[in-house]
Amino acid sequence: MIYLEQDIAFSHARDFIVDLDKLQSTLKEEIAKAQRQYQLSTDSHQQQPPDFQVRQLVFIRSQYFRMTCPSKKLSEKYLRPYKIIAQPSPQSFTLHLLDTMRPIHPVFHVSMLKPAIPNTF
Repeated sequence: MIYLEQDIAFSHARDFIVDLDKLQSTLKEEIAKAQRQYQLSTDSHQQQPPDFQVRQLVFIRSQYFRMTCPSKKLSEKYLRPYKIIAQPSPQSFTLHLLDTMRPIHPVFHVSMLKPAIPNTF
């Protein structure tokens, strides 16, 4: 901040303004430091999503689907494997759904998918 010397009549007032400027700059530095620490802490807990490929089979979480099972607790957690047919963005995939699932939008976020591991038996 720029202050004209003739505007500030008393040296005590001038010292107070200079102290406020120092305090403001110190607080800005401390806030930036705290933000960096929070960012590092948050980034360390982030999990990398599985690397899905086009034509790979994946399961869909059934959390947001209406199921016919009377108890949500006893219903399937994942729906049968579906094939990935496209990747419209880094975090979403288009799946080839059954004709009976036509009202459902075929693009799913990576958090709704789980890789289908083939059964060895």
